[in-house]
Amino acid sequence: MKDIPVRLECAYCIRNFRHGGECGGKMNPPAQGCLAFKLDPRGCIRSMSATLQVPIYYEFPLVGVWNNEFNLGDRETELKITHIRGIRWDKRKGYLGVICEIEYYVNDFSEDYAESTDEKKPILKLVKGGAE
Repeated sequence: MKDIPVRLECAYCIRNFRHGGECGGKMNPPAQGCLAFKLDPRGCIRSMSATLQVPIYYEFPLVGVWNNEFNLGDRETELKITHIRGIRWDKRKGYLGVICEIEYYVNDFSEDYAESTDEKKPILKLVKGGAE
């Protein structure tokens, strides 16, 4: 694990309110670091807009709830759908394209993190699905 810069500690802390903790993220003084810092192994939370390809008869995940049913590119991570912007139906391929805003975990400071050389958005792949 690489060292996390002091100014990024709140983004990677499991006690931060964005990670479900009670801390509001106000360090005093910010240059010295936080005494209550505890690293979240999942990393920090980032957001982006994406198109989820949902097959027919698949139960769509709930909005605003973390789930692990999709992979972000080749990485396994939890993601949360925050807003749905639109829906497109692709009859030929048999899926529903849901254009939405998502939040996901990424840990830039782990040893196995490889920086993507592609500048395009990562592809969201369905891990499990179908009618149950």
